[in-house]
Amino acid sequence: ALEREVDRVARSGEPALLLALDIDHFKRVNDTHGHAAGDLVLREVGHRLRTTLRNSEFVARLGGDEFLAVVEDIPRTAAEAMAERIIIELSQPFQSDDELFAVSASVGVAIADRPGVDGLELVREADVAVYHAKARGRARAVLFDESLQAEVEANAAIEVALRQGIADGELELHYQPVLDLATSTVWGVEALVRWNRRGHGQVPPDRFIPVAERSTLIIDLEKWVL
Repeated sequence: ALEREVDRVARSGEPALLLALDIDHFKRVNDTHGHAAGDLVLREVGHRLRTTLRNSEFVARLGGDEFLAVVEDIPRTAAEAMAERIIIELSQPFQSDDELFAVSASVGVAIADRPGVDGLELVREADVAVYHAKARGRARAVLFDESLQAEVEANAAIEVALRQGIADGELELHYQPVLDLATSTVWGVEALVRWNRRGHGQVPPDRFIPVAERSTLIIDLEKWVL
């Protein structure tokens, strides 16, 4: 049903928004309050989405804690404001029996405002945007643009190269002294991992460490350091 709706909107040529929404840390709800509470949250999120958006809009749950909404007849300039309104509405506390708890949501927005756009391409763009919303700290909205896609592809290339670099021995440690300023003596060192990527030279830590932290590579990297 979602594919049909997105394709219809894409073919219409009229401005429309596709909003991808992920509940932040949803697993914590199930772990701390039980799966019944998690089911309540999912139902309540769907309800709040329907009431926050106009009744004519299309809202779907893809599975897990992922939702998509199609919003028509709205200017591009209002996209982020609408996404922020959804985030605020979903952050209001939930009541489960005698317990009160809250969740937050990350929203990615894709805009159908160009002829010939494919429906599944819009879904991919919204998904890329919500990935960046989570990476930037969650509980926020991000509007898709081509720079986001380029960043995703660059991070994927870094992840593949880093995996190979760990196996090929491209990592090295730099030891930074820790000084006691009162006595001017060195009482320890901090071990800093560095990546001398073959064919590229030194890769800045703020370029590869965040990529490693978002994948299982951080475990392999830490094992190497130890």
